[in-house]
Amino acid sequence: MKNQNVLIQPFTPSDLPLFESWLEQPFIYKWFCPSGEADKQDWLDEMADISESEQINQFVIVLNDQKIGFAQCIDISTVPDYVEEVYSDLTGTLVENQAYELSYLIGEESLLGQGLGKMMIQRLVEEVKKRGGRLVLADPGEENTPSVRVLLSNGFVKFKDGDYRKNL
Repeated sequence: MKNQNVLIQPFTPSDLPLFESWLEQPFIYKWFCPSGEADKQDWLDEMADISESEQINQFVIVLNDQKIGFAQCIDISTVPDYVEEVYSDLTGTLVENQAYELSYLIGEESLLGQGLGKMMIQRLVEEVKKRGGRLVLADPGEENTPSVRVLLSNGFVKFKDGDYRKNL
């Protein structure tokens, strides 16, 4: 996939049915909806309520004009309760636009294992840099080894189980 161009484009309301179809894929559902249908509905509600927020940025991943995945970057200074729960060492230390957490998926199972995840993370890190971010975070489950490998191959360092970070 070295010659393929992976782009990120803003998520729009018209992308919601495609996002829902991706969430229903078993290989995605297990990571994005670990508590079942309530998690799925939370994602759908969040995505249906897209705003022009500077703190939460949602994207569609595009490969050769085909939408293949989803990603979001969240300015975690705006969610202090979440920071305390997941990144407790950062509690009370963050300023706006300093640290962003990534969530991401490739929605087409046939495209897994082809290097697209690595390119997608590279584009997302570039996006965080454009916003002035200095720290990028991700919290994959340790059993999600493909995601962990993609993060490590992009220069992220394991801080602790389920907590990977990259300083910019």
